[in-house]
Amino acid sequence: MISWSGNGVIVQIAKKLEKYSTVDIFTEHHGLIRSICNTGVRAVGLSRVVVEWKGRNDGDMGFWHIQDLRHNFVTNTVESESQSFIGQRICFLLSRVLPYGVSYPELFTYVANMSEILFKSPYLIALNLYAYFEFLLLKSAGFGFDVKVCSVCGHPAKIEYISSNTGGGIGPKCRLTTKERIIQVPKAWYYWEEFDLRTVPREMIRSSLSVSSYFMKKYLLTDSKPTTSSVTRESHPVQVTNLIRCCLR
Repeated sequence: MISWSGNGVIVQIAKKLEKYSTVDIFTEHHGLIRSICNTGVRAVGLSRVVVEWKGRNDGDMGFWHIQDLRHNFVTNTVESESQSFIGQRICFLLSRVLPYGVSYPELFTYVANMSEILFKSPYLIALNLYAYFEFLLLKSAGFGFDVKVCSVCGHPAKIEYISSNTGGGIGPKCRLTTKERIIQVPKAWYYWEEFDLRTVPREMIRSSLSVSSYFMKKYLLTDSKPTTSSVTRESHPVQVTNLIRCCLR
């Protein structure tokens, strides 16, 4: 008999049965998992929980226990509809993009901390937190953007443009000769490295969401959920609602 326990964040109730429900939980050391809990438990997206599992081997469905579920709910009485929508969007992306059983420690730490402050934050700060979440999700999925080295020549440079195909940085000199379609690097990506995450101006948030949403739809939001750490790039992207229009309010 083997067992493990760890912190987690509820992503969604995948299926409701008569006595039990299957729940997707994003965990610290085991990534996205699917567990079973009592149907009477009213799970809320982004709720913090402690998960325990026991089984004969790693492939066994085993026995699940979710601790203190009722005491870790994110409140349903959210004053702003926009913050609630952002929370739903985060849960949607985690459930659609991440494969089961792959750990993403940096992403989990950010999501766990975000779950504590998202619904208590002013709207613009909540949107700012979400913009960085998309950036970090792309990085965790293997599409991190290096804005310090040119991907064409390999030389250090101040990157102001990236390739629309690979996301690789394009230096000033290579920009003049490349035949690839290029996208201007959002200023927020530099701003996040030097200033408080919550102080990024509205126009920077909008440009960051525009670029990150482009790569999300191009590579990560595929027709079928990935089952391994690799992402299928040939599937057509699903149509999803974009948060860019929220920046215009």
